[in-house]
Parts: sequence; C-alpha cells; structure tokens
Amino acid sequence: MASLTCRLEHSVKPDALRSYLAEFISTFFFVFATVGSAMASRKMVPDAATDPSTLVAIAIANAFALSVAVYISANISGGHVNPAVTFGMVVGGHISIPMAIFYWISQLLASVMACLLLKVTTISQHVPTHEISQEMTGFGASVLEGVMTFTLVYTVYAAREPRRGPFGAIGPLTIGFIAGANVLASGPFTGGSMNPACSFGSALVGGSFKNQAVYWVGPLVGAALAGTLYDHVVFPGQMPGLADRGVSAPEPEGTGAAAPTRGDIFLERQKLLADSARVLGATKKKKKREEVSGSVKVSRVVPSCYGCGAPLQIVESDAPGYVDPDIYELKKKHRQLRTVLCGRCRLLSHGHMITAVGGHGGYSGGKQFVSAEELREKLSHLRHEKALIVKLVDIVDFNGSFLARVRDLAGANPIILVVTKVDLLPKGTDLNCVGDWVVETTVKKKLKSICNSCSVLSVHLTSSKSLVGIAGIVSEIQREKKGSANVGKSAFINALLKMLSYKDPVAAAARKYKPIQSAVPGTTLGPIQIDAFLGGGKLYDTPGVHLHHRQAAVVHSEDLPALAPQSRLRGRSFPAGLDEMTSRKIGSNGLNGFSIFWGGLVRIDVLKVLPHTCLTFFGPKALPIHLVTTDNADEFYQREVGILLTPPIGKERRDDWMGLETQRQLQLKFEDARRPACDVAISGLGWIAVEPVGRSSGVSDSSLEETEKELLLNVHVPKPVEIFVRPPMPVGKAGEEWYQYRDLTEKEAEIRPKWYF
Repeated sequence: MASLTCRLEHSVKPDALRSYLAEFISTFFFVFATVGSAMASRKMVPDAATDPSTLVAIAIANAFALSVAVYISANISGGHVNPAVTFGMVVGGHISIPMAIFYWISQLLASVMACLLLKVTTISQHVPTHEISQEMTGFGASVLEGVMTFTLVYTVYAAREPRRGPFGAIGPLTIGFIAGANVLASGPFTGGSMNPACSFGSALVGGSFKNQAVYWVGPLVGAALAGTLYDHVVFPGQMPGLADRGVSAPEPEGTGAAAPTRGDIFLERQKLLADSARVLGATKKKKKREEVSGSVKVSRVVPSCYGCGAPLQIVESDAPGYVDPDIYELKKKHRQLRTVLCGRCRLLSHGHMITAVGGHGGYSGGKQFVSAEELREKLSHLRHEKALIVKLVDIVDFNGSFLARVRDLAGANPIILVVTKVDLLPKGTDLNCVGDWVVETTVKKKLKSICNSCSVLSVHLTSSKSLVGIAGIVSEIQREKKGSANVGKSAFINALLKMLSYKDPVAAAARKYKPIQSAVPGTTLGPIQIDAFLGGGKLYDTPGVHLHHRQAAVVHSEDLPALAPQSRLRGRSFPAGLDEMTSRKIGSNGLNGFSIFWGGLVRIDVLKVLPHTCLTFFGPKALPIHLVTTDNADEFYQREVGILLTPPIGKERRDDWMGLETQRQLQLKFEDARRPACDVAISGLGWIAVEPVGRSSGVSDSSLEETEKELLLNVHVPKPVEIFVRPPMPVGKAGEEWYQYRDLTEKEAEIRPKWYF
C-alpha cells in the first residue's frame, strides 16, 4: 500500500505533469496530421480509397508526423504518442501503472480534441475512421494490427535503449519510418492504425465504433510481446541477481544496496537529457575558471596517454608515453592528442607484462621512469584538497592491499572503502558475513581523520567483472578514488563507467577512451581525467600506491599472471585430499614434522599442531603445493625451485632468485575447535586458513578439553613480503555456519560503517 501511495504521489509531481502535457501536445499534433491527411486526400481525389497514390501520401504523412511528434516530446515524456507504446513500457517496467493511466488519458483526450478541431474547421468533411476490409475477419485484423504494433514498439525500444548512447535525432526517424512502412503494408486491410488513441478519437467524433476492439486488442498484445521479448530475451539488462553468482542474498532487513530499476534509469536519463543543453554550456564556462587548488593536478600543458596517464613523448621509444612521431604530429594537427594510446599501453592491451615502476622489473630507467616515491608524491596534494576518496582493496589480498597509512595521502577527506573481486570468493560465500568481517577488520585499522570519529563512510563489496555492488556506489562517488597497485582500480573505473552509461550519455561516450587495465602493477602512471558526468563533474583514475611488501614486488614481470586468480577460489586442504602414500607417511601424528611449499614463494614448517589440524590454501591455482618432510625441505627447495616450485619460472629467473630469506614463527592459540583458529595471509598472494580440527576428522569437543590449545608454524617468504595473522574470513558454505556476529552497543551501531553489495 505504501508503494502504491508513493507511485501515486510521484505521478502528480510537476515533472510528471509536464510529461502529460508533452504527451497531449505531441499526440494532438500526430492525430491532427494523420487524420487531416486522410481528409485532404478524400477532398482532392474522389476515389481515394482505391488510389495507390493516396496510400503513399498517407503513409508519408504518418512517418513524418510520428517522427516529429516523438522528437518534440522524447526528452520530456519519452515520446510515446501511442497508448500501445505506453503499455509496452509498463510491461517492461519503465514507467509505473498510475503514470501510464495519466499518459493514456492525455493521449485519448488529445486525439478526441484533434478530431473535433478537424470536424469543426472543415464543416462539411466527414472524419474518417479505421475500418477493416470486407474479406478480413476481426481475428485476422487483430493479428495484423498486433504484428505491426509489435514491430513499432520493438523499434521504439531499440531506438531509445540507454546502453546505445544518446537518443539523438535518428531514433525518431527510425520510429517514423517503421510506422510509414506498416501503413503501406496494411492500409488497404485495416487502415494501418497501430495506435488505439488515433482510432478511438476518430471513432468517437465520426460516430462509428464498428470493430473498435480490433484496434485495442491487437496493438496492446503486440506491444506487450515486444517489450517482454526485447527486455528479457534479445537485450536483457546486465545487472543479474546475486543468485546467479553463487552467493547468498542479503538479509530481509536490507544491508545490501538495491540497484536502480530499469524504470528509474529510464526516467532519470530522460530528465538528464532535458537539462543537457543548459549544463553543457555551463560546463564550458566552468572549465575556464577552474582553479588548480580545487581539483586534481592533471597537466594541461603536456598531453597524456588516455590509457595510463603518462605524458606523451617522441624521444625514448622504450619509455612510457612514447608515440610514433608521425602519429603524434597528425593527432596534434587535428587536436586529437587526448585520444592517443602510447606504445606501452598498446602492448599491455595485448597481454604483454611491461612495468614502469621502480622495483618491479620492466624499464631500467630513462626520462619517463617512475619510482614508487614519485607516485606517492603525485598524490600527496590530496590531503590539502576537498575530495571524496574511494579506497580500493583486493578481497583476495585484503591485508596486503589495505594501505593502512592512507590518511597520509587523503588527509581529513571522507573515505569510501570498496572491496573488489568478490566474484572470486568460494562458491556459497555469504556476502553478509564477509561484509561484517570487512567492517570489523576496518574498524580495527582505525582510518580515522583528526576531526572525524568514523573510520569510513561505508563499505561496498564489488566485482568489476560481474558488476556486483557497482550500482550501489555510483551515487556516492564524485571526484576521486584511491587504492594499492594492482587491486583492479582501472577495471573498477571501467565497470563504473559502464553502470553510469545506463543513465548518463556523457559516461557512455567516455567509455570509448577508458583507462587500460592489466595484471601488471603500475599500469596507471599519472592521474587520468575522465568526463563522466552530465553535470560537469570529473572522474579521475589515479596511480596506485605501490607497496614493497607484496609478492608482485619480488617476482619477474612475466611471472605476474601466475599471481592473479582467474576464476572462483577453491580451497586446497592438507592433510585432507592426499593420496594414500602421503596419508600413510603422515600417519597419526598429523602434519607435525612436515613442510608445505606453496609454489616457490612460500614455505610453511609445521612445528606443533593437533593430529587433525587442517591447513586450507586460498590463492591462485597456478601455484602448485607440495608436501615434504622438514628434514628434506632445504634440499628439496634448492633442487626444485623454478622447476616444480614456480614461480620463479625458468633457469634464468631461478639463478637471479634470492630465495625465501624471511622467516617468522607463528604461535597460534585457539578457543573453539569448531571454527578456524585464524588466517595466515601472505601479502600479494592469498591466505591459509588454520583449522585446529579438520571438519571430517570426527573428533568430539569433549576429547579436546585437555588438549594444549597452541599451534606453532614457521613461515618462510621472500625478504620484502609480509605475513599477516588475522581473524578467519568466513568463506564458502561452512563460513556462514561458524561465523559469529559481534554484539554491538547502541553507540557502536550508530557510528559503525554499513556494508553494501
């Protein structure tokens, strides 16, 4: 009932009333032109009913009149001009039923008024009505009208599809052309109405309602079929439900953000288009008086590559930003340097792993060589500016990509935390549990500003690939975003532009020149300005802040793809799932005295665990896992690194490999054997869930009461890579079973960030 009341209130707002007036005017014009052309033909040609030239003239009048009628009202009411089109939009969910009823009233009233005006002004002329030929049956005529209306409404849907960009002038022309063609095809049989309002007005004024049902039933059925087929089969919306992605739906109370409906998108887009002329003029003036202190410092003197933001240059072919001199001069001559992609970005777009950041392989130096310190310096000015900071974190490498000292760059600016790549979490993961876990972890990180007691404004769980959660953050993002390198910032920008393009033609146009996305850290080398909002606002893709402690900082650039998961994670557990020989080797003592190698990047020595302790590895599938006795671990690693234990891959990279120089002994305690004790997260790689008792062990709680609740592990990693011990992340179906929500005080519940997806 509340929803119906809200829809009724919306249908009588000033914007809605303007839409009804626009429908009345456009329908009046259309009916006046089409019925008037039929009356004029009868006046000039006595046997107009059998004259082919008359049919052609009426068809042309229909086409021209409908094109103009749609064009003059498209940006206000959508340019329906036809109750059948309105009905098709209702079926597709683009407008509400109360609003559709007012549309019908406006259209029918306009049709009657137009026919009355023709009747009064021509005095002796009879207002023609639509009639079916003698050889046609009512059913056949309804089918013919339905088929014609189907093609008309289908064309309407295709012409004004938001994902195709601005409506423009070609849309109304195509709608008019299909209407004219249908009149030529069916004029001698049914009159080619396709419009219940036109048939109703002429019938009422002409005094003949014979076969009137044909001109209502056929068009309405055809319109409904066209709307359903286009929206749900031919061109379905690209915002699938969570059920299709193997994750649980949000709780009934609604912590997940609701994506806008297609009707909301359509209505908002029409409103934006109506204001576009005024806004675009104001935008030009705003650019002239824009102050440097109020915006991100993007160089306007030296043109930059739209893919990575590096300044364009024609001197060093091996450096970022290089462009062939001939291409550079040609683009400069035509003032198209903003559409140039540098040579490095072209290689990245074809899958080559080329970095340009100090400590990450790739370029050895040169004019455009960029160090991690220089990237930080480029972003340091943000602390003195007013901006909304969107901080991106990779869910697979949550601790490694978190960038805890973000306040050094963001200052007191508000922060929105965006967690990317949630589509990679194991199947069956409850995003409500993950969202609560992220908020708990974020609160402990204490990202508080000096004048703000709240850590972050909100937390969003997103996927740039499947668009999960993107719709929920569009309304919060205004100018700036920030994150660690290689967490998917450019992919996030592209997904954001895709979602914005559904309702903003400027964002749709911006997608043509979008930032390059690649698995290599340091894809973006400078701030990239994107005109993404019809209101004149800017979106900036900024360079990632490079963290030396991630695995990407130590492996060769060509080995980086092995560190990036390409599909949903599946935990690999030890000792569960081992072959018979290895299981016999382990015996009843469990993993004690064994070492586990995770590729050539991680070694875990099991010093002391319970007999049924299970270690589950979550990370890229490309990294093999091998189990050996600790006594033979050193010899095994020296022999197999670069061969069985990869990365590094190949003899040359193996010779340059420094080995696992850092080791850390972890003393872990557990309180509840029914849930994992903790996660051991390896920066830049993934994490290992430590379960004191494997789920399939069959050990009872009573048998664990006297057990010493302590586990000892020795973890080896390359020198700069960090190891994090954190509360276990609730992933998979089992995570929902053991995860416990913390009881909050009233004050905590008020200031605690909410999570959305």
